Amino acid sequence: MPSKYIERLCVLPLETVLPLIRLTSKRHREHFEVIDGHKVKFSGSRLMTFKRHGVVCVSCGLAGSFFAVERDIRDKECNFHLNLYCFRDKNAEAMMTSDHIVPLARGGSRSSLSNRQPMCSKCNNKKQDKLAGELLSPREESERRYKREKLQRKLQEIQDRLETVQREFESFNMNFSTREAEIV
Repeated sequence: MPSKYIERLCVLPLETVLPLIRLTSKRHREHFEVIDGHKVKFSGSRLMTFKRHGVVCVSCGLAGSFFAVERDIRDKECNFHLNLYCFRDKNAEAMMTSDHIVPLARGGSRSSLSNRQPMCSKCNNKKQDKLAGELLSPREESERRYKREKLQRKLQEIQDRLETVQREFESFNMNFSTREAEIV
């Protein structure tokens, strides 16, 4: 289920929604359909990504299962809109997103459909502003995590040893000072 701030009006099957999405440029009029008495937008780059490139996450292979007509109840001006969802686990919904192949932060086009690809929200969050070649495989991530943990353990050993040496030095210094005072 979506968060407590999302109001879900209904769910619609892929085969009902995809044919109604129009591949239009910004210059053309937006396309709306009325669902349960509410005007719902059936155009826009995000939806056109799903129509043109499909509903399967390019990273993990999860497939969009249904569209939900939703709105954010915190935003009084927010109209109902379409969100595509897949099932991550048996009953856990995950939103599908339209990822920028070349991130906007790296100079990628905001509106070009050739710079868009379908991705589940988990994979898109993981990708962030990276290019495809900069992502690590699960094995590489595991190896990197193992090396980082190994280095952290080694660093802790060095810090522990340093504390021991400092205590020994302070003890030696105190003993030396005491002997020096006895000599004088």
